[in-house]
Amino acid sequence: MNIGVIDNVRVDDWAARLAERAVAAGADNVEIFLRVEEMVRLHWTPYQGIAFRSGTESNVHVQMDVDGQTVTFVSDALNAAGIESRLIQTVRELIRTPRDRVKQITWVDTARTERYTQLDSDADAVDFPAIRDMMRKWQERFVPSAFHLHRWECISGRTFTALVRSDGLMMSDAANKYILQLLLEGRHGFLLEGTFALRAADFRTGDLEDRIGQLLAWPREETTLQPGRIRLSIPPSIGADIARKYGILFSGPRLLGSPELAGLVGKRLARRHVTLVDDARLPGGWASRAFDEEGTPSQRTVLIDSGVMTKFLHSTVTARRWGVTSTGNGVRSRNHSDSVSPSNIYFVPGGTDHAEWRRQTDLGVEIVHAVQPPEFVSQNGMIRFVADGWLIRGGQRERQVSSVAVALHPFRFLRKLSSFGSDLTFFLQAKGAGSPTMFVDDAEVQEGHIVI
Repeated sequence: MNIGVIDNVRVDDWAARLAERAVAAGADNVEIFLRVEEMVRLHWTPYQGIAFRSGTESNVHVQMDVDGQTVTFVSDALNAAGIESRLIQTVRELIRTPRDRVKQITWVDTARTERYTQLDSDADAVDFPAIRDMMRKWQERFVPSAFHLHRWECISGRTFTALVRSDGLMMSDAANKYILQLLLEGRHGFLLEGTFALRAADFRTGDLEDRIGQLLAWPREETTLQPGRIRLSIPPSIGADIARKYGILFSGPRLLGSPELAGLVGKRLARRHVTLVDDARLPGGWASRAFDEEGTPSQRTVLIDSGVMTKFLHSTVTARRWGVTSTGNGVRSRNHSDSVSPSNIYFVPGGTDHAEWRRQTDLGVEIVHAVQPPEFVSQNGMIRFVADGWLIRGGQRERQVSSVAVALHPFRFLRKLSSFGSDLTFFLQAKGAGSPTMFVDDAEVQEGHIVI
């Protein structure tokens, strides 16, 4: 199946026809953004067993001007005939004065890449039987453990996006998606672990087995830390979520709510080894794309350069309000026209060796994985997560610590980042964000919680 085709017509060509009809009916500045995803899933739960399912999901977002007012139309199903009928009817109902409209649109095909033609290739198809057999072996080991395996799911999919505007711009892009996800349930709720790339060249079952073995051996009792100063290491899987939180904090919509943040540009927020980059053109990135959902070409944006704040992420709407250019991070939203989202955002890696850091640590905590992933706390603006790890004493792992809460003040944390490891890794569950291991030399334990 070619997901770029509907009723034997390419979906971007159909969108172009829809734009022409909307203009002919009386609309101006028509923008049509559509996404089509075809997914094949091998899914397991303890109550239903293994299920194999497939299907196509799509959504269409249309924005246009009709007699001076902006109209937004959203559909969660790619019903071509129904969308055309409803959209043209809406335009005609809003036109106050009947008029003849004749406008010729000359389409400029700017971004139909060769990746589009690769979507029908089965060269990288996922070996579902092999995944099923491997997971059956691990399901048995979860039964006596402190974890409950809530579900696992293997996905092989393809995504097609297109943007068409009545000024003649037509853009399309396509990508493949192969992942394996495990959802574990522990003492404090769901713990998402193990999002693994499944391309034949990338998927390493040994990595998965090591990770699952580590989780199965982990104790689930809570551990109390003694008050005082400690050193702290944060793994890439948690660091990626933290990096994404900074992409949200340093974005146009946050500027609108807290305009004082604009004064940070040009100021030093961290030490020289801290550089934060958002790169939507990163080769092979989970969130790589040719253009954003407003049609702005994707780019590489440096938010923090050697510790100095340089830029915020913007859509065309927020960029216009602040007199700057869009960074290509615009997102279509049902309720907001100024939504902004990071892409492959990451902290630039350093050269700290993790084993050497451990040997040089008199007292510290080496975090291994998150029980609850990092989230903003609305009351105080802190970033908070709950994690398991190792207590380090005298340069060695002394004992495991479980369910330790960690709270980070966003700006204080940037100042206290001591160094980075060289193990930069990107994660699908962090929506494409990445990070190396983070090291902090001056964290504090307060009432059993780690505060930075």
